[in-house]
Amino acid sequence: MIRRKIKPDNRCLFTAIGYAMEGRMDLAQQLRELSAAVIASDPVKYNEESLTMPNAAYVEYIMKPNTWGSANEIDILAEYYKICITVLRIKTMELESFGQLHPQQIFLLYNETHYDLAVKNESPGQEYQAVK
Repeated sequence: MIRRKIKPDNRCLFTAIGYAMEGRMDLAQQLRELSAAVIASDPVKYNEESLTMPNAAYVEYIMKPNTWGSANEIDILAEYYKICITVLRIKTMELESFGQLHPQQIFLLYNETHYDLAVKNESPGQEYQAVK
């Protein structure tokens, strides 16, 4: 496995997942909007206790371009893409998986402030192949 560096621009989670799934680095805003819509549509599941703020406030918060995505968004995107997303916390070497019922898997590397993507080492000259 090799680390595929993602630009550290507060959209790294969304960019990494979009790149892993569709081979595109320009899906961050679209995936942020998708996550916000799912959260807004289910205020029972995404309540103040789980979000640490009221649902509507969280939706507004996650739509800000300088807001980082978190476990909520990873879980939503795992279900959207029907894939297991496993996050390796680099400092503690802990793994956390979302969408564990899905057979395909992608790996994110998280250093407490940034997400990168871990991908299978391709042969020289071979382009990265997105999951879908």
